[in-house]
Amino acid sequence: QLWEIAECPQSFLASKARMLRFTLTCLFAGLLRHNGIFAYAPACIALLLIIRRKKAFCAVLVTLLLTLGIPKGLETMMHASKTPSSEMMSIPCQQLMRTAHLGNLPEDEFSQIERWFPNATHTYRANCADPAKGGNFNFYRYQNDPMDFWTTYVKYALKYPRIYAEAFLENCIGLWYPDDISHAHTLSNEEWTYIYLNTTYPFAPDTYPIEPDCKFPALQKILYASTHYSKHQAYPFLSQLFCPATYSFLLLLTTLMLLYKKHRHFALCTLPMWGIFISLLFSAGIFIRYAYPLMTCVPLLFSLACFSRQDT
Repeated sequence: QLWEIAECPQSFLASKARMLRFTLTCLFAGLLRHNGIFAYAPACIALLLIIRRKKAFCAVLVTLLLTLGIPKGLETMMHASKTPSSEMMSIPCQQLMRTAHLGNLPEDEFSQIERWFPNATHTYRANCADPAKGGNFNFYRYQNDPMDFWTTYVKYALKYPRIYAEAFLENCIGLWYPDDISHAHTLSNEEWTYIYLNTTYPFAPDTYPIEPDCKFPALQKILYASTHYSKHQAYPFLSQLFCPATYSFLLLLTTLMLLYKKHRHFALCTLPMWGIFISLLFSAGIFIRYAYPLMTCVPLLFSLACFSRQDT
């Protein structure tokens, strides 16, 4: 939609249907998931920068009011419980836990950090923040005194900046390092708490007595090969198609190519993808399902950049 708008801004302003379609698309992104804001907010910014008109500003204002207001109204109406703010603290928790786990600290410093992760600093995982910001984090203590946490966080950030930088880079390595395969493993051969994708039945039969019955064994074999055993990693080109970093560099190439050709309006169309990219840098880890927006949209943008007519 943004590309169409960049090709002919006047057509967008003259069509109520196209403006409605843009608003509904943003609303759907907001209803689908809270972090949809990282896509639709940059899309609104791109629209304003492409069409610097009062009518475009009004369209964006209405879009943001609906997209932010309707989900909030539904949450209030349904009495939805609020997600703990620790879910937004992947990187800070990861950095602090890594400091205790790998920093070879004096006993008093280790104890000061471990009180936020009671007897759990050994569960640190470089490529996934779930053990750090999930059930192991002392959220009750944080709720009572958040400033205590942030004081500790800043104290060790100043003292161990390298560990903090490494924690950040390791956590998002799948987004910038093409050879990373942490996202490709099911981890079924490791401890139970480390399993991310598990194709075996995970619950005790006396708790949930469900008997698996496969009607399509050939399809099951293919799914197991691609998910449980990650056999696509044995083929160089095919493995890169499942690597999030591939699409990060393709996004960078697309943006730079459009800027080099002085197609600024079309380069603005990449803003929603850059919004997703930045949000992933601070997410709990880089998994394939997190990178789906990049994997589906960036090749399309690259194709448009290469083959679409750009006369405006």
